[in-house]
This record gives sequence, structure tokens and C-alpha cells, in this order.
Amino acid sequence: MKLRQYEEGSKKAAKYSNTAAEQLYKTRTTQASAAIAVHFAHATPLSIQILGYDVIENDQGTLLSLQLPSSLEK
Repeated sequence: MKLRQYEEGSKKAAKYSNTAAEQLYKTRTTQASAAIAVHFAHATPLSIQILGYDVIENDQGTLLSLQLPSSLEK
């Protein structure tokens, strides 16, 4: 990843410049947000499958609703 090769230089610049410090903070925040989004993007379909929800889609494959399987309904 190219960002890692600039990490040390960014840290040094952040010591002397508020703007560099803000940019470093924003970059790290963006990276963390992306990692969390990727995690949930993978975990959500897996959870739906594990829990056994019935997926209702239209002809184009667009999700319309999720229904509990009849074995889990009261």
C-alpha cells in the first residue's frame, strides 16, 4: 500500500505543521471507516445466510424484504 511508505514522513511533518497533522488524522479516519465498511459489507450477507432469513427479490435481483423462516416465527 502506497500510504505506508509515506507514514514516517507524514508523522514528522505533523509534528511541525497543523495542516499536516489534520491531513494525517483525516487519512487515518478514512482508512478506518473504509475497513469498517468492508467488514460490514461482508458480515451482513453472511449473517442473513446463517440466520436463515428468506430473501425476497424482484425480477432484477433487487432486495425487497427479508422474512424470518417459518420455523422461527411465533
